[in-house]
Amino acid sequence: MFKPTVRDGSLSLSTTQDRVGHADSFRRLYVVLDGTFTLKDGQPASYNMDYDFFKRYCNAFDEVVVVARLFEKEDQAARVVEGPKVRFEALPAYQGPKRFLKVLPKVLAQMIRMARDKNGTVLVRAPSSAGNLMGHVMMAVGRPYGIELVGDPAHAYSKDSLKHPLSPLFQWLFTKSCQFLCRRAETASYVTRETLQRDYKPGPKTRAFHYTSLDLPSEGYKEQARKAEDFTKQSHHLIQVAMMQNWYKGHDISLGMMAEFKKQGRDIHLHLIGDGPMRETFEARAKELDVTDHVHFVGQLKAGEAVWEAMDAADMLILPSRQEGLPRVVIEAMARALPVVSNNIGGASELLDHRQMIESFDVTTFTKRVSDNLDNADLLAEQSARNLRHAKRYMYPIVQKRREACYRVLKYQLTAQAQYI
Repeated sequence: MFKPTVRDGSLSLSTTQDRVGHADSFRRLYVVLDGTFTLKDGQPASYNMDYDFFKRYCNAFDEVVVVARLFEKEDQAARVVEGPKVRFEALPAYQGPKRFLKVLPKVLAQMIRMARDKNGTVLVRAPSSAGNLMGHVMMAVGRPYGIELVGDPAHAYSKDSLKHPLSPLFQWLFTKSCQFLCRRAETASYVTRETLQRDYKPGPKTRAFHYTSLDLPSEGYKEQARKAEDFTKQSHHLIQVAMMQNWYKGHDISLGMMAEFKKQGRDIHLHLIGDGPMRETFEARAKELDVTDHVHFVGQLKAGEAVWEAMDAADMLILPSRQEGLPRVVIEAMARALPVVSNNIGGASELLDHRQMIESFDVTTFTKRVSDNLDNADLLAEQSARNLRHAKRYMYPIVQKRREACYRVLKYQLTAQAQYI
C-alpha cells in the first residue's frame, strides 16, 4: 500500500505563499494533454474540459496555455476553453499512428519552443500521446515539469480497450513512459489516493500529491439518502454516463447486459448519456440485440444540473469500464445518493463497497451483480447512504486546497519538505 510520508502530499499554502518572490518561480503554465477539442463560433471548445476546468490553474499562474490537438469543426454543444488568463495553443489534429508520424516534426518544434520558455513550466496530463511526448521533451532540454496521472495506460491501451493490432506495443510504451515520467517529475499528482501510485511511483526527489479532476460544488450533493421503498418497484432505470469515443467505457458490456435482461423478461431500462464517433456503432449493436425498446440514447447533456437530474431519475449508475483513473462520474453519482455497480478498475475500489464491484469484465458477471442489487432494496438503500457519506471527502474546497498546493510547488520549485494534507 502507498504510504504517505512527510514529502508526499503537498506543501501548506502558507508556506508557498511566503515564496512569491522566489527567483525560480514561473509565470506561465503549459497544460499538455489529449482530448477532443473542436470549435464553437470559431473558438477552441470542448464538452468536458472548458474554461471552468482550466481556470483551476489560474490561482497559481499568471497565464495558462492549453496545448492539445484542435479539430477544426464546429460543435455548438461544446463549451469555450479560452477566457481570462487562459489561452489555447493548437497542435495538429492527428489521429492514428500514421498521421502522428507525419506531423511529428511540427509537433516537436512546437514543444521545444514551449520547453525553452524561461518564464514557463509544463504540466502534462497523462496518459496521452501529446502529454507523454512533452514530458520527454522537457527532460531532453533539462527543464522541470509536473505530471498529473489521470488514468492507467496498462488498461487504456489494452487490446480490449483499444482494439488495435498495435495495442500491445502502445500498452508497453505508454506504461513505461508514465513510470519514467513520474519518477523524474518535479511534482507528480494522482487522481487516486494509492491505486495508481503502486505502479507509477514518484521518484526520490518528486513531490507527490493526490486529488480528483472533478469540481463538484455543494449544490451537487443531495441532502438525504434514498430509502428502501424508493427502490421497491417492478420497473427499474439504469444510467451510464460516458463519451462514446472508443471501447474504454464498456458500452458493449452494458448492451449485452440489456439483452440478458430482455431474455429474463425483466422490465429494466438503460439510459446512455454521452455522444461521440462510436455512437452509431453502439446504436447498431442495440438494434442487432433487439433491445432498442429498453435502451435509450440520450446524447450529450450539459454538465451539472442536467446530469444530476438524470441521476436523480435513475435507480443505479453502471460503470462497466475497462479503463479509469478515479471515475469522476461515480463521485457525482455518490453525491446524488445513487447506488453504483462498477468493474473493479482504477480507483473504483477507493470509492465503492466491494459488493458493488465486479472483478471479471464480462457480460454474465456484470448482469448478475446488477440483478442481485436491484432485487435487494435494503442493500440499495444502504449503499445510497454510504455513497452520499463517502462523497463528501471529495468536496470542492478540500480538493482545490490540494491542487493549489501542488501548483505552487511546481511554480516556485520549492525544496522544503512537504506537509501531507
